[in-house]
Amino acid sequence: MYQIIVPGSWYKVRNNGGYKTHEIVDILDLKGFKRPQTGFILASHIIRNLTLFCNSDRQKVQELDYAQYLSDEKARHFALNFQEEIQK
Repeated sequence: MYQIIVPGSWYKVRNNGGYKTHEIVDILDLKGFKRPQTGFILASHIIRNLTLFCNSDRQKVQELDYAQYLSDEKARHFALNFQEEIQK
C-alpha cells in the first residue's frame, strides 16, 4: 500500500517507527469526547486498522472489514460504533 498512498502525496512516513497512540490523538485532535479515554481508544483502533490495511491486498481502506479481526466483543462493538472515524 505504501506505493499507492505515499508517492506523489502530502503523506509523510516516519523513519523511526510508527506513531504512538497519544501522537495520533494530538495529530487528529481526538479530544472533546464525553469520556477522555475515548480518543485514546479510537487512536488505538486507527493504528490497528491502518496496520491491517497496509498489510492487506486491499486498494481502499473501506474494503477492509476491520471489526472482523477483533476477538474482544467490547472492542468490536466500539469499532462498529466508530467505523467511519476509524476509516477516515
